[in-house]
Amino acid sequence: MEFNYTDIAQAVAVIISAGAVAILSYCMSKYGKNNVNKVLDYVRIAVKAVEQLGYVNGWDGKQKKSEALDYVTKTLNGKGIKCERKDLDMMIESIVAEFNRFNNQK
Repeated sequence: MEFNYTDIAQAVAVIISAGAVAILSYCMSKYGKNNVNKVLDYVRIAVKAVEQLGYVNGWDGKQKKSEALDYVTKTLNGKGIKCERKDLDMMIESIVAEFNRFNNQK
């Protein structure tokens, strides 16, 4: 039996995308669209920065996620924006999946 890894990767990307949509829908209903969009902007910045820092410092996925979560939490606290840690965690996962999907399409 021959495996087509491209088809498997595309199927996984579709599943992750569906999960990301569900996560964002949940957060928008909980916090409001404008607040979620602000938070997602900070999460995108954090994920991009942590990917670069992680590459330079040799961080694994767990360390990068921890650094991103720490950055976003501190930034939001400084702006007076309240968001539960578990929701931030889900948003980070969603943005990472979005970036991975984009990078796999190149």
